[in-house]
Amino acid sequence: MKLLDIKEVQSMQLKLMKSLHDFMLKNHIKYYLIAGSALGAVRHHGFIPWDDDIDIGLFRDDYEKFIQIAPFFDRNYEIINYKYKNNCNYALTRIYFPNTYIENPVIENTKLDKRLYFDIFPLDNVPDDNKELAKYEKKIVKKKKLISRIDVKNNNNSKLVLSVKKIVSIALTQFRNPIISSFDKLCKKYNNIKTNRVCSLSSQYSFKKQVMPKEIYGTPTLHVFETEYFYVPEKLDEYLTILYGADYSEIPPIKKRRKNLNIYSTNEV
Repeated sequence: MKLLDIKEVQSMQLKLMKSLHDFMLKNHIKYYLIAGSALGAVRHHGFIPWDDDIDIGLFRDDYEKFIQIAPFFDRNYEIINYKYKNNCNYALTRIYFPNTYIENPVIENTKLDKRLYFDIFPLDNVPDDNKELAKYEKKIVKKKKLISRIDVKNNNNSKLVLSVKKIVSIALTQFRNPIISSFDKLCKKYNNIKTNRVCSLSSQYSFKKQVMPKEIYGTPTLHVFETEYFYVPEKLDEYLTILYGADYSEIPPIKKRRKNLNIYSTNEV
């Protein structure tokens, strides 16, 4: 195996994003760079220097349309979600890079796919009423905690904790897809109701940070990203301020940056 440096990984991600952008345009599907990818577009005009992935978000209708036509996308990649493959995290969609391997001790002893990936998140309606929103948040958080217990993830746990995790995992594994399916159904609860707010419910970020007015996403707006132009939320400054705070343009000290995992190419040389 060959250890890939960050620039090689970013080049792979950028190539995929360019192909995906063209595919979305051809099929009239709207998308947005979100989270760290949107931050990188503004602060670095491309990748955050230590970031190794790209995240995009699609409103639910566009997301479902993408899933339906995904088999017609570049066959060099594998597109996976819980609907047609086991061992997929949460109710999002991932595009996996062939012949790659991520050395991640957290999921080393799980059946989760360990290839380099690109995340596609659905954006769903959430209640406008704050009391109803709070009740909904509790249901979402509870369901995500249940999903997290399906796999024996090692977050620097003791042997005793890992043993307990394994017991819980054995009990839940057979119900993996029904549990994730029920989470997906819960995410779509308000999509047939007109609301003013939306949330990326499968995101690792907190529920409260992800809830925002739809108008912030608004009309997808082209923004420079490395050598290309991709779509970002219309009110990008407001989006990034909600997610990262008013000082989002400041570069964090090294100790606060996300630590990269080793990523390998498994192609034979």
